[in-house]
Amino acid sequence: MSGEKTVFFTRFEDEGDGEHLCIRNFAIGYPKKSQIRQDIQPTPTTTNTEEACFVYIMRNNDNGAYKIGISNNPKYREHTLQSQEPNVTCIFQLEFESRERARSVESDMHLKWAEYHLRGEWFAIPHERISEVMGDIIKYRQQTT
Repeated sequence: MSGEKTVFFTRFEDEGDGEHLCIRNFAIGYPKKSQIRQDIQPTPTTTNTEEACFVYIMRNNDNGAYKIGISNNPKYREHTLQSQEPNVTCIFQLEFESRERARSVESDMHLKWAEYHLRGEWFAIPHERISEVMGDIIKYRQQTT
């Protein structure tokens, strides 16, 4: 096995209770694409607009920026963001009846808070105003119940 390389993978998997993720670490020799086991590939994100979906707010604890986004699984999304931004924390999440509705709320929040836009879904909203963003999202949720 001399000259072979080993590739290490980490995969976050839902424990089935909707609250906990477990971390599975894998080590694979021969890191050729054709030889990477299929069971460690990332799970594709669903785009079913009928499924419930969350609007979330993540905070980058290094620079104070906030991300307003949507996900079927905000905890998993938090972990995927942490590979790029290790100090990202999900500070708020609220479930909506469909991905379509969550996307609409997300778009409205991006427009309403556009003056603080940094890039993509990231905003430099002042810390003392983030509760207003949360309140706005909650109001949208109350409109649908």
